[in-house]
Amino acid sequence: YCHGSSGSRGNQYRVDLVNYLASLGCAVYSFDYRGYADSPGESSQVNSIQDARQVLAFARAVHPDKRVVLYGHSMGTGVVCQTAYQLIQEDAAVDAVILEAPFLSIPDCVLKSPTLRFVNSLPIYKDFVWQFSDLFVTKDVIGDLKNVLILFAEDDEVIAPHHATELHTLCPASTLHLISEGGHNFLIQQGSVKKAIEEHLKRNDPPLQ
Repeated sequence: YCHGSSGSRGNQYRVDLVNYLASLGCAVYSFDYRGYADSPGESSQVNSIQDARQVLAFARAVHPDKRVVLYGHSMGTGVVCQTAYQLIQEDAAVDAVILEAPFLSIPDCVLKSPTLRFVNSLPIYKDFVWQFSDLFVTKDVIGDLKNVLILFAEDDEVIAPHHATELHTLCPASTLHLISEGGHNFLIQQGSVKKAIEEHLKRNDPPLQ
């Protein structure tokens, strides 16, 4: 499980998600990227992906016969998609991906954020953001991913809904579960989201664990 850009693996809604997934029989590995919480080092796109890959390698070593699902939330969806894409190139693809509140790319997300409408109109702000044009560009890699579930709430206060619908269009092997309420952080509190996750995990034979 790859969390978002704020807080740590200890945030209550993240703990609730991990506990829920564990209740389904999943062995869940939740971690903090370098530079977060008690993980020393510097936070960056490269380091975050390396961290995810190290945790995945450990999980695969502990559970060699289990299927693997990468789950990401917000910024973590960028980490998950880049990681999954790299593994496909190495012929070591994971079995499924779950993206909760994903975005097209960091610049696309920030420039069109519902909470940043005023500063988005400033040319100097746009110039600053596009200095990071290659940061977590999910839209360029998601088309190669398989067995993808996209979860999104229309009332997300951080990321606009069109990110989810466009990613769904770009990824033929994806399922979009769009709900009206859930905000950015609390989709897991909705029963229909839990049902979508459970159906996604059961879609394979044998069931993903």
